[in-house]
Parts: sequence; structure tokens; C-alpha cells
Amino acid sequence: MPKARILIVEDEFIVAANIKLSLEQHGYPVLAIVASGEEAITRTLELKPDLILMDIKLQGSLDGIEAAQEIRQRQVTPIVFMTAYTDAETFERAKQTEPAGYMLKPFENRDLPSTIEMALYKHNMEQKLKYSEARYRRLFEQSAAMLADTEALYRFSLSLTTITSLADLLQDAVNSISQTLPAHRAALILVDLARQNITNIVTNVESNQYKPVISFAQMMAGLSGWVIREKMPALSPKEQPDLRESPEVQQYRQYNQAGAVLVVPIIFRGTILGTLTAANNLDGPNFTQRDIKIMTAMANQTAVAIENARLVQQLKAGQIIQPNQERQQ
Repeated sequence: MPKARILIVEDEFIVAANIKLSLEQHGYPVLAIVASGEEAITRTLELKPDLILMDIKLQGSLDGIEAAQEIRQRQVTPIVFMTAYTDAETFERAKQTEPAGYMLKPFENRDLPSTIEMALYKHNMEQKLKYSEARYRRLFEQSAAMLADTEALYRFSLSLTTITSLADLLQDAVNSISQTLPAHRAALILVDLARQNITNIVTNVESNQYKPVISFAQMMAGLSGWVIREKMPALSPKEQPDLRESPEVQQYRQYNQAGAVLVVPIIFRGTILGTLTAANNLDGPNFTQRDIKIMTAMANQTAVAIENARLVQQLKAGQIIQPNQERQQ
């Protein structure tokens, strides 16, 4: 294994030269010797040493502790303090920088290798611990987010199963999507592709706040049309022209002051029933892959609920003959 590359920060030339000689005899490359805190910061950022041997009393306006604080804010580099000062105040100040080691002057040069290796080991263990803590924190946050999404989908599914009116079902779907993502606006469009017309348009906002799609052709020229043709979601970030939209639809999007837009298909047994759209205002955030997943799941649940609601309507209207009616006939 290659030896650690070391920067020496020491304002006494003879002491620094002896330390350099001892380190090189033990195979440690010495990158440079500097005498001031200011130069220690500059050379650390430039040379990126594996470890710094830092005297506390230095030339210039910054002492070693102040220089170490500045370095710590900019770069993760283990620092071993070298000092003749043993007072409690100096020790407490030094502790605030979380040094990797501490050597009291005068020290024996033969003690340097063991001090350096212990400091490097301590630093590596601390970095691994921080990485593990960050990793487990991310896993916990992801698990919490997944649990929240699962609960939201469960509540959404539960609400759909209790609604038999198609109009109420569609309104509940757009309201739930707006709250769950969240999104400033949500819209649900049902289509009859064979007849090329829109059968339902439902939004979660008042008509004076939002100009809805007015024709099948206009819809097909926008993201909803692309989604219907491709049978896959469309994620469109804010403040970027989307080439999947016609120039007229892009103007329509600007008119509605829409920022990020997410559109997913509503599909039942391979047949496109329509689309779900979520949109944020220009000052709102872009949508994410998480939003695509949860909105697609909600669209799938909505598709089943729509077909069930249509069957109930047909049964009530007498358009479907039940098995016992067939036997009577």
C-alpha cells in the first residue's frame, strides 16, 4: 500500500526539516512545508494531502486551529495537531475541529509513524461510519416514503370502491391525485377513440382559473395525444419547450401558466380509456420518477373503477341482461 502523502504546517524551520526527514525515512512523501495558516489552507486545497501535521502556533493572522476549521469546511482531510500548549482552553478549541490526532511537543520522531497510522485509521473509520449512517438514513427515508405512498394508494383504492357514480368517481380521482403527488392542478380526460371525441373532462380547479381542452384534435396535438398513441407516461419539466406538443398547445400551456406537467394513460385490458394529467404552476417543482409510479398506479385503479361504474350504469339502465333474465326469456 502506498504511504500517506503529508503536508507539514510548522513555522520553525529546523523542527519542520527534522519532521520531513523522519517522515521520508519511513517512506511518507512530504508534499510541502508551510509556515502560516493562510498558506496551509491554500496548499491543502491545491495539493489535497492525505494527512496534515499542523502546529497550532503559526505565522500570519490565523493559528493552526483556525486554519483547521477553514480546511474542514472545504475539504475532508485528517489533521494531527502538534503543539507545546497543554492548557484546557487550547485543547477545547482544538477539539472543535475534530482532529485525527494530537501530539505534544517535544515528541520523538520515531513516534510519528504510529501516530500517523492511528490518525489515518481513525479518520477512515469515521468516514465509513458517516457513510453508513447516511446510507441507513436514506434507506429509512425511502422506506417511510414508500409506506406513505402505499397508504395513499390504499386510501385511494378504498374510496373508489365506495363510489358507483361515474361523475363522482372521476372527481374523486383528480382531487386525490392533486393531494397525493401533490400537484397544483389535475385533470382527467376520457375519450372514445373510435369516434374521435372526448366523453368526459374533469379538473380539480374552477373554470375561471383553468382553460380546459376544448376539442379532441387539440388534445391529440398535446402530451395527452402522445400518451394515448404511445401508451406510456409523459414527463415534461417546466420552462422547457416540449417537442411532443404542437406550437398551439405550447401557447395553451403558457396561457394556463403551467410549469411541470405529468400525463399518464388510463388503460383497461389494453384499451386506452383516457389520460390523467398533473400540472404545477411555473413556480412549482418538477415532477419525479416517484410521481410517475404513484400516478400510474392511481390511473390503473381508476381504470378498473371506471369500468365497474359503467357496468353499474348499464345494469341500472337495463342495457345488460343478467343470467337469470336470460333463463326467464
